[in-house]
Amino acid sequence: LTIVAQASKFDIIQNEIRDIDNYKYLCNEQLASKVKALLALSLLQKSNGTAFDDKQKIENLIRQLNKNKNSDGLWGWWGNSNDNYWISLHVIEALIQAEQMGYQVSLNRKAIADRLISYLDFTDDHNSKLNILLILKTIDAVAPYEKKLNEIEKKNKLTFPTWLKLCEIKQKC
Repeated sequence: LTIVAQASKFDIIQNEIRDIDNYKYLCNEQLASKVKALLALSLLQKSNGTAFDDKQKIENLIRQLNKNKNSDGLWGWWGNSNDNYWISLHVIEALIQAEQMGYQVSLNRKAIADRLISYLDFTDDHNSKLNILLILKTIDAVAPYEKKLNEIEKKNKLTFPTWLKLCEIKQKC
């Protein structure tokens, strides 16, 4: 048991982000989580008037994610492992956030969109389709969102988490 007393919420959040940053495993999910956490820390420190010293760390994490990208532009759990749509979504979200904050990223949105749109017709797994649609929406791809969402919604045995994800995508569209 560890008891910690801190003066502000900022200190608590900063310590939690440092825990993410110090996590020793470097699967693609963790690399993307570290990017997102450090980007959040940079915003917090900026709002607090504190200098952000981890820009190089973010750039290194982005390079590692780019190195781990599969030939089709997606990611698996580890470098060059089989595509995982949830991991790919998490990585793409991190890279887009980094790009919006001025970092150089390598994300071929068109190639990803072309590949994923073709995947939509080859899987019957609702979660995979929903994650593909979320990726497509995240990269602002033109895709048959309404058609695919209606097809999924008409399936009468959606789990509650799948239904929530469906609602999320419908709101984004």
